[in-house]
Amino acid sequence: MHTDVNDDLLLQELKSGDTKAYKTMYMRFEKLLLFEASRLLCDVEEAKDVLQEFFIDFFEKKRYNNIHTNLKGYLYISIRYNCMLILKRQKSLQKSQQEYYSSQEEPTVHLEEEQEPTVRDYIDNKVNELLKFMPAQRSKAFQLYVLQGMKRKEVASVMGLSDNTVKTHLATAIKTLREKLS
Repeated sequence: MHTDVNDDLLLQELKSGDTKAYKTMYMRFEKLLLFEASRLLCDVEEAKDVLQEFFIDFFEKKRYNNIHTNLKGYLYISIRYNCMLILKRQKSLQKSQQEYYSSQEEPTVHLEEEQEPTVRDYIDNKVNELLKFMPAQRSKAFQLYVLQGMKRKEVASVMGLSDNTVKTHLATAIKTLREKLS
């Protein structure tokens, strides 16, 4: 049995192709590596998945052939690295989701595509007429954002205003138009 074999001998046995050595290595280091992965990921199930994927990859790609010094250190650092990659992906995904949801919060005017051209023309004319009665900056912000298709930050830059001021102008303009058009 390999349970009291030191790490160097265990590494030699792995390199020689001894499958029992692989099982011994797994039994010896599983708890330590699972603890570290769980601590980093704050999720035991995900940590188990990371550990399982790591050991499969380690065995299939014979990564033990690349170890020349400390088996335990190699395993520990590899698990930490894999966890850091997952955390980086999660952070990137959260950032993407946050950007998506914040872009969805921007005020927009939706005119139905199925409307007949005469109704659409009427609405366009009415909107243009109502814009004349709005304060100049509010009207300009709306025209740049909705009618010319600029992004809110571009409108802010062109007008020399803060992004929040443009957001407020747009929200107020849209609210006014909805009230007047309904």
